[in-house]
Amino acid sequence: MTAIYSNAKNWLVQADLLAKSGLTDLTAGKDSGAGYGKAIIGDFSIMMPAVYSLVRNRNIMHHETISKDGAWVRYVEGTRLDLKDIQFFWGSAALAQSDHTLLHDDKAKKAELALESILADLAVLNIPDGFKLSISLSNHNPERWATEIKRRVEGIHTFEHLHPVTRSIVIKTVDIVVTGIYPEGFGSIAHCLFGEGSLILDPSELAIALDIGSSTWLVTVFNGSGPGFLTKPEKRRVKNCQND
Repeated sequence: MTAIYSNAKNWLVQADLLAKSGLTDLTAGKDSGAGYGKAIIGDFSIMMPAVYSLVRNRNIMHHETISKDGAWVRYVEGTRLDLKDIQFFWGSAALAQSDHTLLHDDKAKKAELALESILADLAVLNIPDGFKLSISLSNHNPERWATEIKRRVEGIHTFEHLHPVTRSIVIKTVDIVVTGIYPEGFGSIAHCLFGEGSLILDPSELAIALDIGSSTWLVTVFNGSGPGFLTKPEKRRVKNCQND
């Protein structure tokens, strides 16, 4: 079943709204980003620092944290057997840790931590239990990483996070299907073109997408015939850009 819901400006209202929406499936697009990860999940948008930190000391209490910019997540069980019982911080919660990893320092981490990034998004959004997510992802080198990303992301995953409203630990199961892996900066475009169909072009029309990041600008030209006509993004390095 898919219910109609409205997006909310207040994060806590939005989290409560989604949990009670009755939705069982959504289409999404995600760009892992250099400084910030960006995702569109249904009508909801989320952006968090692209930062990861493994929880090593499980006796500390501040691991039970969540905000609109970050979260603590524990992988309970599922397709990723290697993650069983692993706990981690993401986003602002990870930045608060002295041993955090910035994804832009090691581009391989964008692929290796793709699932962790998505689970953090779902925790902040407070998705209902038993949810199915069909997601398009982007990467700086899809030819190199597409197979690995799909292997790591796709499947059924049960995880815990702190409820944004009640602040109690809740457990969720999500079924993730990867619908495509595209050049960096293309995740949201793919969501529009092939998810909801809200961006429609004739085959003869061209559109230009400009992704202004924290370290590079991505210029992408494409037309209404689909991703097969997507040109390779042109990167230009920039300085002093505050947001990704």
